[in-house]
Amino acid sequence: MCFAVGETNLQVCGTDDVRRFYSEAAPLAMRNAPPGLRIALVHSADLAQEAAAAGFRLYLAGHTHAGQICLPGGQVVITRQDCSRRFAAGLWQEGAMTGYTTSGVGTAVLPMRFNTRGEVALLELRRG
Repeated sequence: MCFAVGETNLQVCGTDDVRRFYSEAAPLAMRNAPPGLRIALVHSADLAQEAAAAGFRLYLAGHTHAGQICLPGGQVVITRQDCSRRFAAGLWQEGAMTGYTTSGVGTAVLPMRFNTRGEVALLELRRG
């Protein structure tokens, strides 16, 4: 989806949970996104490296519930994603791309959280 913001083309590319509903269409969407400021909205961080390689500047994800069950101090036990644990929650960097994985407010498999808080993230995008 393309938006014009002043003289800047803003490209937003979204995909469903690639771990559960994987198809070649997901990474293909990343590789073939039109030029402009690119933002990826993806259920999980599993495509972060592909998005960074394709020139995306921002990657927003959820899926992990910040591990949902963590050791004291917030060390993630299970992420249920195929990429690095560093993408499990919060702000992260992959090359020139900035990413954020929200812990969300829900749960998966077990109806509980332990040593991790839910969140509703409000992000403000600024030029520069």
